[in-house]
Amino acid sequence: MTRCPVAEAFRPETGPDAAELHRVLARARKEAPVFFWEPMGAWVVTRYEDVKAVLEDTVRFTQKGILAPTPEGFAPEVTAILHGGRAKLNVTPMLGNFDGPDHRRLRQAIHRSFTPRRVRQLAPGIRSIVDECLDAVIGLGEADVIETLTYPVPIRAIFLLSGFPAGHMEQLKRWSDDLAALIASPLPLARQIECARSYRAFEDYVHAAIEACRAEPRDDFMSDLLRSVDAGEVIMDDAELLMLFTINLLLAGHETTTYAMTSMLYHLLSEPTRWKRVVEDASCIPATVDEALRFEPPMLGFWRFVAEDTSFAGVEMKAGQKVYWLNTSANRDEDAFERADAFDADAERALPALTFGFGAHYCLGAQLAKLELQILLERLRERTPNLALVPDQAIAYEKHPVFRHLTALRVAW
Repeated sequence: MTRCPVAEAFRPETGPDAAELHRVLARARKEAPVFFWEPMGAWVVTRYEDVKAVLEDTVRFTQKGILAPTPEGFAPEVTAILHGGRAKLNVTPMLGNFDGPDHRRLRQAIHRSFTPRRVRQLAPGIRSIVDECLDAVIGLGEADVIETLTYPVPIRAIFLLSGFPAGHMEQLKRWSDDLAALIASPLPLARQIECARSYRAFEDYVHAAIEACRAEPRDDFMSDLLRSVDAGEVIMDDAELLMLFTINLLLAGHETTTYAMTSMLYHLLSEPTRWKRVVEDASCIPATVDEALRFEPPMLGFWRFVAEDTSFAGVEMKAGQKVYWLNTSANRDEDAFERADAFDADAERALPALTFGFGAHYCLGAQLAKLELQILLERLRERTPNLALVPDQAIAYEKHPVFRHLTALRVAW
């Protein structure tokens, strides 16, 4: 297969800074909007209309099996561990790895309990979580915002939603980090096996939590869902419940929100007039959150598998190949957004950003993530209006082919 200069320059796994990454993506949209990237063995899709077309088309571009690095799945030794428990990672149906009737069934079941009302009810609790995190550091005058705020707030919000005890946060963090690495990173076999064993422990913990909730229901999302399942109002088996709480909530529900919060604060504080606007006018907060999510999503994108040989955007794709759709690039497409490279919370943008996907697989957690980001800004403008980046700090991104997150971000107030 012919290699192209854009493919050679595209190296997200090295953790390029934002300016360099977006220079490469802008070049790709102009010169090679769909190109083959050998490190992932994937077709990379960069333009807004093409990314949207991939996300809408679940016939040619399937979600089925995307939690494994290849269509064939994991290595046999890894599969034996993953499938030796109560659920089968990448085989048991869940929101992210199935299309069609199974996906619709699960989405409808979850949506019955994960309602806008349930999300709104979390607002006072999330506000208290942010204030508790600020109380712990406010006297210091300076802190790493990831360690003290943007990591603990989202995971504690998920615990609030689901009823997991806050004292288990660090252990659940380790399990979810291992799971994220197994799904989204190329790993040596020994590390894959280690992560697979970690997932089994994660699964055992969540199973015990589900059974405890069944025995003593609470006023939370897990209890609502289990009541619906046990009453026969929705159809989900125990393995599907495990996948929901380990992956859709505890992994996807906090990792990406942490990255989004950190990125939002970095881009607001790196141009002080942006932060000043938030401090002076609270009414701009919802639009500021939306623009931050468009401007720098927490994930470069994700992938699907080609379901059948197909021609797409001028290239021939073979069944089984990966398609790596980049919402980060789509959100900066000049043909979709006027002044796409400008952070402008006042811009009236006709098209939706693709940060949370599009179509049948649009992220069910989008409303909760936005609520968390809005509450964070509300409390920071009230309690730390003089918030600023600590000068002369090194800004570095984690070396990862999918996630875009800073390694640290020190702020002062």
